[in-house]
Amino acid sequence: KMFVFVAIAFVGVYTVVAFDASPRFSAIYSNRKYSRLNLADTSSVIPQQDSFFSKLKVLLEQFLSPPAQTLLKDSYLASTQIPEIPKIDYTIYDSEISDAKSILVEASLTKSTDPMKVIESLVNLEKLMRAKNKLDEGVTSRETLSNLNGEWRLIFSTGTVNVQKKVGKVNYFPIKAVQSFNTSVDPFKISNGIYIGDFELLKFYGNFVWLEKARKLEFDFDEIGLFGAFKFTLPSGGAAKIGSSTGLGAERKQTQRKPFFNWISADEEIATARGGGGGLALWRRVV
Repeated sequence: KMFVFVAIAFVGVYTVVAFDASPRFSAIYSNRKYSRLNLADTSSVIPQQDSFFSKLKVLLEQFLSPPAQTLLKDSYLASTQIPEIPKIDYTIYDSEISDAKSILVEASLTKSTDPMKVIESLVNLEKLMRAKNKLDEGVTSRETLSNLNGEWRLIFSTGTVNVQKKVGKVNYFPIKAVQSFNTSVDPFKISNGIYIGDFELLKFYGNFVWLEKARKLEFDFDEIGLFGAFKFTLPSGGAAKIGSSTGLGAERKQTQRKPFFNWISADEEIATARGGGGGLALWRRVV
């Protein structure tokens, strides 16, 4: 309020100074003076100039009238009001996501869903989750990482582009392969086990990092276990060849880039991702 009062006073002073010499301006105030004195005959009265403060008082009376105060208040509130931010509907894709997932859940349980229908659902889910992730400022990405904790059995894989050219799409994975992720340690841990029945034939161990914006999981294996009893150190880049053999990753050639998954989703039942070699994959939670 003090700021508004000072501003008004400044305007009043400026106006008085600017127009003090104006005959019309002086006449207005002289007439106001006559009306206040209630003189019957002003012809015999010698007009007197109003003082600076009397002029200022008249101006302030006008500026501080109730209509003027209301106008000033409304203008001030309008200038300081924070514009309303449009609300984003983060659930806009949820219905379609649920439909795509329902087909994939069925496929993970029965392994009898038409492979082309599974591939179509994986592609649709990938597009929908990418769109949702852009809306929710990384919430979906963080939830996916949290949900990855546990063990997952590989159910379905389209294979890498190179594998598809050689033998066609792999579809339902023929052997038992279980991947596990642990984000409760630093660095994050990843493992990939190959089984005959419940017997652990091979198991690979390594670390991974999570790139939130892209939901990208970069990893490498540095150890291999045999028959659940022996462990050996792997050379750097060991994960690339393993990924290629399972139809998910691409072998590194001259580049030092780590193998990776662009993760699509992970929840209490299934997980989905696109491997570095372009293959799509579906896992079902074991633990």
